[in-house]
Parts: sequence; structure tokens; C-alpha cells
Amino acid sequence: MVPREHLPVLAVLFAIATLSGMDALIKALSADYATWQIVFLRYLFGFFSALPFALPYLRNGLSPGSLRANLLRGVVIVFTAASFFFALGELPIAEVVMIAFTAPVWTAIIARLMLGERLTRRSLAAIALGFFGVAYVTFPRLSSLSSMSSDIPGVAAAIAASIGYALFVVLLRRQSASDPAPVLVFLQTITAVAIAAPLGLLQWTSPDNIDLFTFVVVGFTGTIGHLALSWAFARAPAAHLAPFEYTTLLWAAFFGYAFFDEVPSTRFYVGGIFIVGACLLIAARPRTARVVQNKPAE
Repeated sequence: MVPREHLPVLAVLFAIATLSGMDALIKALSADYATWQIVFLRYLFGFFSALPFALPYLRNGLSPGSLRANLLRGVVIVFTAASFFFALGELPIAEVVMIAFTAPVWTAIIARLMLGERLTRRSLAAIALGFFGVAYVTFPRLSSLSSMSSDIPGVAAAIAASIGYALFVVLLRRQSASDPAPVLVFLQTITAVAIAAPLGLLQWTSPDNIDLFTFVVVGFTGTIGHLALSWAFARAPAAHLAPFEYTTLLWAAFFGYAFFDEVPSTRFYVGGIFIVGACLLIAARPRTARVVQNKPAE
């Protein structure tokens, strides 16, 4: 039986695998559909997927404070999703993920400022090790960026998505103390639909049956993935869980090769060793470390 203190880590690993599959589907759709239409349909079908999970919690209503907090999170996640989806359409999937992996650094910093979460030496070492791995992999592209002006919008969008995601994670951690995960994800999706609908409809292209089904799958996997993330971040500090998101690189390499003929370089695998090392380092924390700070209702 898996020790209870390891369950948040397993939930994050499951969520990352699920959301990475969603990213691959979005990259495939980006060849034929505008970014805002993808954002709109991703959250529209995500809303219908989240509704059954949230209904039992919505019978007693929501407080004004909860609605305000989740509105802010919705705005942040729409900005983050639009930036990331645009980057997926401009750059190879693995490179987008690598650039976006400055997020754990931003997460730890923002969590320290907003939540007062303590940064242990082990957490700092793990984040530094993971960041070094990402920097090693992406150095050739970033060092020649000036001669690749067509890539600048994609790189800038990936960086913007990284910062936005870090802020989203910290806001998720703060609000999860009072709202259960299904409500958090439900409010996130309905807010995102309301914000993205005007731009999505403005850029509308009618999808065929196969693409429509793909959008449904994208919405469902996004909901399941974020439910798992919400559950995990409600039970462990953001700085502790953030390094495990580096496993996204492994999934990005797999999906990129399997579906888009993108073959990672040797640098990718060498950097991956550092990244996995960061995950193992943070996982080996002392048993006495406090994990749960504000446990929400089950």
C-alpha cells in the first residue's frame, strides 16, 4: 500500500501524464484551428466534464469570496492556456515544454511571497538542479534566438505561459483551503468559457466529426488532469510538488516522436537526467517534514 504522504506526488504524476496527452492533441488541432477557438472548446467541453464532479458540492451555494477568488484564477488560466496553446502551434512540443519549465522556479518564489511557504535547502537544490537541466537542453535554441526571429513569438508565449502557470498554481494552493477540488475545477472552466467565448466564436472554423470528438477528449482529459492537480496541491506545499512537473519533458518527448516525428537531441536526454534527479531529491525529504497545511473537505 502506498504511504499516505506519497499520494499527492502520485496524483501530480498522473495529472502530468494526462495533461501531456492533452497538449499533444492541442498541437495537432492547432494546424487547422485558431488559438482562441481551441481555448474556448477545450474549456467548453471541460465544463461539461467537470459538472458531474462539482454538483454534489454546489447544492449549498458558494460564498462571494470564493467566487471572487476563482474568477481571478479563471482569468489567469485563460491567459496561460492561450499563451501555451499558441506556443504549441509555433514550436516543437518538447521545446515548448522545456521553455515553460521555468514555472517551478516562479512557483516557489510566488508561493514564498503569497503563502509564506518555507523553502528548504532540499527544495532549493532540487529546483536548481531541474532548472539547470532545462537550461542545458534549451541553450542552443536560446543562444541563437536573434537569428530565428520567426520563433520569437512562440518563445515569448511559452515564457508567458510559464509565469502565468506559476501564478495559477499558487492561487490554486491558496484557494484549495476552502473549496474542494471539483468546485475549483468547475469554476475554473466556467470562467474560462465566459472569457474565451467571444474571441473563440470570432475565429470560428466548423470542426468535422473527428476533430469535434478530439475537442471532447481534450476537454475531458483537461478536467481529469486538473482535478488530480487540485487534489495534490491541496495536500502538499507548492514548492514540494513543483519539481515533479519536470516529468512532463519525458511525455513531451514521447508524444513529439510518436505523433509529430520530433526526435529529441542528445542534450534533451542529458538534461533529463538532471531533471529526474531533481524529482528524486525532493522525494527523499525527511519523514518529519510537514506536508498538509490546510486540508479541505473531502
